[in-house]
Amino acid sequence: MATPTKKDKYVNVLNQTITMSAADTLTFQEISMGLNLFDKVGILIHQVRIDISNAALLGLAEDSDEIEVAMTTSNQLDSLSLTQQAVIDRFSLKASEIGTAASLVIFREPFILDYTMLPESGLLVAPKPLYLGMETAGLASAASANIRLFFTVVQLKSEDYFELLESRQFFG
Repeated sequence: MATPTKKDKYVNVLNQTITMSAADTLTFQEISMGLNLFDKVGILIHQVRIDISNAALLGLAEDSDEIEVAMTTSNQLDSLSLTQQAVIDRFSLKASEIGTAASLVIFREPFILDYTMLPESGLLVAPKPLYLGMETAGLASAASANIRLFFTVVQLKSEDYFELLESRQFFG
């Protein structure tokens, strides 16, 4: 892919919240940036900060409990596994009992996904379709999370934009 032309001088910040429809149910929330497929731009994601609700963190009580948050290009997935081509990246927290049940674990929030070490200092994705997905296992109630996305918009040539779309979708 050719080097994109930066459209933004400064980093944009987008705040998005997802609340699951029910406990242990895969839920999606569209991330809307006001851009569409015809703009022929990409979103260069530099960093994602994930803040999981305190209630969800407190729900991690047993060895099998888990919280997953992911960015995807589809809301038709049956899991947030990294084997799914539409999953851009995923963050997972798993409970693990070590020692007595009275053990304490302190979480440092927000959880940070940093892409600045990648070429062009970020992860290039299409602005649409873009979703936030969340799934839990073992929690007693629906969970929620907030993400803060740091990105710049880059202008792409038609052929580069189509290549970007192909990297996450299968056209056949």
